[in-house]
Amino acid sequence: MSSSVRPSTQVQSGGVVVDTLVRPNSQVSGSVVVQVPRDNTGAGGGFSFAMPPEVVEAAAGTTVLVTLAGGDEIPGWLEFNADTIEFATSAVPDGGLPIALRVTLGDREITIVVSEQAEQVAANF
Repeated sequence: MSSSVRPSTQVQSGGVVVDTLVRPNSQVSGSVVVQVPRDNTGAGGGFSFAMPPEVVEAAAGTTVLVTLAGGDEIPGWLEFNADTIEFATSAVPDGGLPIALRVTLGDREITIVVSEQAEQVAANF
């Protein structure tokens, strides 16, 4: 297995799970899957998630561009903070998930798929 393929999982605040399936490099596009508890996606809900440390490291010193996977702008309900490499929303509209995003970090590209999870994952702290 190459160093660019190293799955990792993080359980973040609110039970959001961020799985890095493929780490990006200049030859390989990255792949990240984000699962959000259903309770966090409806009216009055909301969620945020930080990108995995390896993605934040790759972003250092580069321009970060986020679009939908097809190249269109991300929807207004989803916010991206380029300084912290974090996404957030206060509410997801009906039909808003799943959503596929493309994050471009210089010569590296990452596809992120954000979807609802069936049940909240408990953090083991």
